[in-house]
Amino acid sequence: MRAEEQSVFRRCPSLLSLTLMSALLSPLSLQAADVRRSGDEAFIIQQQRQEALEQQLMPSAPDVRLSAPGSFARKINFPVETPCFQIKQTELEGADALPHWLPLQKIANGAVGHCLGAKGINLLMSTLQNRLVDHG
Repeated sequence: MRAEEQSVFRRCPSLLSLTLMSALLSPLSLQAADVRRSGDEAFIIQQQRQEALEQQLMPSAPDVRLSAPGSFARKINFPVETPCFQIKQTELEGADALPHWLPLQKIANGAVGHCLGAKGINLLMSTLQNRLVDHG
């Protein structure tokens, strides 16, 4: 220390002890800040893990949206068969009792122009039946 600094500390000994205390405690306060920061980071990581676990365990909500209007009458891929019968028209009997909003006749008309065997006819019937069952 320089002579003038020594004279200041001799005149005010509490200043010397305050200076020494601050010099000794500075690293401790920095270390405490580091511990606090690492504690915050550990808390954030734990919180993220908890949220990820909750998301995995939470059942996904079922899709309750209505189907697109054209999705009910999508095209049926009929198999190629022999022997087969050339379909010229389709007619649903008892259509009065069927829901008017279901495009059952449109689905049935998808067979017109195809040559259907037993598998194709069964596919058409099961598709129509499934549409009725799906929509109550």
